[in-house]
Amino acid sequence: MKRGFAVYYLTCFTLFAVITPNLQLLLNELGWDYLQFGTHQGVYQLVGVSGPLLIGVLADRSGRYRSLLFLGYLSLLPLFFLMGLDFSFIFTLILIGLIGISLKSIVPLSDALLSNSLDNPQEDYGKLRVWGSIGFLLCTVVIDYSGILEVNFVRSFNLLILVTTLLTMGTLFLLPARGGRKQEDVKVSKGPPIPRIFWLLMALLFVAWFAQSAYFSFFSIFLRERTSITRINLQWGLGALFEIPLIFLSGPLIRRRGLKPLLIFTFVMVALRLFLYSLVKDSLILTMSQVLHSVTFGLLHSISIAVINRFVSRDKLAQAMTLYSAVIRGGSAFLGSTLGGLISKHWGLESLFLVYSLFPLPLIVILFFIPREKLEWNVRSENHEKNLSNINDSDSPGTMGTGAPPKS
Repeated sequence: MKRGFAVYYLTCFTLFAVITPNLQLLLNELGWDYLQFGTHQGVYQLVGVSGPLLIGVLADRSGRYRSLLFLGYLSLLPLFFLMGLDFSFIFTLILIGLIGISLKSIVPLSDALLSNSLDNPQEDYGKLRVWGSIGFLLCTVVIDYSGILEVNFVRSFNLLILVTTLLTMGTLFLLPARGGRKQEDVKVSKGPPIPRIFWLLMALLFVAWFAQSAYFSFFSIFLRERTSITRINLQWGLGALFEIPLIFLSGPLIRRRGLKPLLIFTFVMVALRLFLYSLVKDSLILTMSQVLHSVTFGLLHSISIAVINRFVSRDKLAQAMTLYSAVIRGGSAFLGSTLGGLISKHWGLESLFLVYSLFPLPLIVILFFIPREKLEWNVRSENHEKNLSNINDSDSPGTMGTGAPPKS
């Protein structure tokens, strides 16, 4: 089963290696300015929120993760084909919103299926998810060195979408058809199912991913218009290369170091990376700075998944994963992309990176006031219902009472 997930993630992220760096460039090829570009990126994220939330509930109730994934991949083919045609601004907005609904469902459904299929998801998730980074890296290298996008960008882009989508759909049979248990077969605990600290962490992650929308939505355009770097896909591939070790080791690292110090370190690196982009245009320094992607994406994403696995019971995993993907990642990217387009149009891309580098700083201050033990509670531990009640009701900021994590 684990080999099946490894092969699936390897192929799945070849699709994202085509889309992530090049959707920005596709919109640029269609002639949109920064404000229109930011609006398109924002709608892509915003409308994408609705699909995953609904599909996550359906997946939890039916357990048919694989079938839903198949439909999601299948719907991408005609939508991207239409995107490549020269339609009006409004019609393109509609298309990109529909693409967001399908595309934004894929990763949370995949992660939920994987987490529900593992005995110890907090420890083993990164070891399998790392194959996605490997697939992303290999695909970006092939794209850049083959030069396929240099000849008729729009047509070549659609060809890559077709090939990588069909390739990924062919590996779906390696995954279990159903994930976890149907909701009606699970005994739901009385009282609040998730501790309040979870929602605070989600709010902090929302702001962190908001700041990083400057990178994910505008980095390709920044490289094309502000630097002499021509191998844009390779820059994204280097980021994937550097994230591999931290994603692979994220489980043991989180267990040994704890969430609090790693979150503080990650938020510092997010601010540093964005600040660097606001100042530096040197190609060599920008290329070397991609090593920070290991922390600002690889570790941050792994921590986000660990938070969900730590505080959310298995029967709610798909909904929690879609909450993270759609609201935390998608909602923050919508706001960040839309505002980013406005800032870039009036003050330039450098100002965008500078302003967004400030957002992680308050998060670091907030984390200093959160007792470390509150972040180490685990829903998978024994007596988790009792612990859940205590962690919610504890009034003392420095203790968790009987809700402290059980000794192993």
